[in-house]
Amino acid sequence: MSLIFTPTPDALIISGKTFHAKEQIKRLGGKWSGSLWTLPLDADTPENRAFLESAAMLSIVTERFDAAAERAYAKSPAGKAEKAANDFRYAKWRGWTCCDEAYVMDIDRGHVGCNEHGFFVKGRLRTGD
Repeated sequence: MSLIFTPTPDALIISGKTFHAKEQIKRLGGKWSGSLWTLPLDADTPENRAFLESAAMLSIVTERFDAAAERAYAKSPAGKAEKAANDFRYAKWRGWTCCDEAYVMDIDRGHVGCNEHGFFVKGRLRTGD
């Protein structure tokens, strides 16, 4: 259970991991009061509680699936090629490359080189011709 329902005499208080169900709570008439949601008593039904709980859990599962799909794509040949192209565009923008034959060895450290011109840039230090 990611949501905690606490009934009071004038409203139902919803706390816990409400971020993923906030749109559904708003549609049921809920109001945000700084650290928790309040829902009118007429909207407090077992069906609505189950609906909110399932909305919260479904969003969490969907986010985990999306993150796993992103990691799988990053490891695929297409993902690696896209990262290399983005790294090269960044290195070109920073002025670390001399031509389109340059290559990026480590974008985090700024390591680039060029086989055609025979040099290697290690961070800000240039070696070779």
